[in-house]
Amino acid sequence: MFHAGAVLGLAGDGFVVVGGDTRMSAGYSIMSRNECKLWQITDRCVLASSCMKAELEGLKQNVERSIADYEFKIGKKPSPKSIVSLISKTLYSRRFFPYYTFNLVCGIEDDGTAVVNSYDAIGSYGSEGHGAQGNGNHMLVPWLDSQMRVDPSVRQSKDKAIQAILKGIVGASEREITVGDSADIWVLTKEGVEKHRFPLRKD
Repeated sequence: MFHAGAVLGLAGDGFVVVGGDTRMSAGYSIMSRNECKLWQITDRCVLASSCMKAELEGLKQNVERSIADYEFKIGKKPSPKSIVSLISKTLYSRRFFPYYTFNLVCGIEDDGTAVVNSYDAIGSYGSEGHGAQGNGNHMLVPWLDSQMRVDPSVRQSKDKAIQAILKGIVGASEREITVGDSADIWVLTKEGVEKHRFPLRKD
C-alpha cells in the first residue's frame, strides 16, 4: 500500500533545502499526522521518500548495514556521492520486486557543491538541482521550475529557498488530500543540518 505524501528538494549555493509533509494515509484514511518523510543518513546527506512505510524501513536497514560496513573498512563516513551510488545499486538489486519507494537524495559534497538526486523505483537517477517525489510531484516540479525562472536568486538565499519549498508544500496540501498536517523542512550545509517544522492544514 502506498502511503503517499510529497517530498521535494532544492540545491542552492552551498546549501540544500529539502522538505516533506508529515501525513501518512491509506486511501481516504489518515494513519498518522506525524510521520517524518526525511531521513538523515549522515551530517551532510538526507534521504527524502514518498513510499510504502514498510518498504522504506527495509531500504533503510539495507543502506544502514552497507554504510556501517563501509565505515568499518574505510574508516570514515561515505560522501553523498557514494551514498547516491549505493542507494541506486540497492534499488536496482531489487528490480524484479522493487522497493515501493520514490526517493530524493540530497547532500553537500566535500567541495561544498549542493546536489539533489531524484530516483525511480529501480534505481535510475539524475541530478537536476531540484526535484520532487510523491502524490504532489506533478504540482511541485512545475512550481520549482517556475521559481528558478522567475527568481534565480532563490539558489543564493537560504531564506528564499525555504520559502519556495514551504509554499510548494502548502500549495500541494490545498489540492492533494494525501498531503498535509505539518511540513518538515531541513537545511543542509557543510556545518550540518538545521531542522524546522511548519503547520499545514489538518483536513
